[in-house]
Amino acid sequence: MDTVPDLAHALRRSAELKEALVAFGESRAFARFLTPLLAEAGCREGSLDETTAINVIDHFLLQYRRPTARRSSTASSPGRRL
Repeated sequence: MDTVPDLAHALRRSAELKEALVAFGESRAFARFLTPLLAEAGCREGSLDETTAINVIDHFLLQYRRPTARRSSTASSPGRRL
C-alpha cells in the first residue's frame, strides 16, 4: 500500500473542505456572529494578525453556538435548516 499518494490526496481534500467550511462561515447567515468575534479578538491583541484570525474562525466554525444552541458546523448538515 502506497500511503504517500493517499496522504497527498487526503491533504488536498482536507484543504478543499476547509475552504468550503470557511466560505460557509462567511455567508450572510453567520456574518453577524463572526464579525464581532473577529473585532473583539483584534481589540484584545491590538491588531488582528493572521494566526489570531485563523484561530477565531476555526473556533467559530467548529465550536461556536448560535442563539439556537446549534454549532455553526452542524447547521450545514443535510436536512438541517438555518
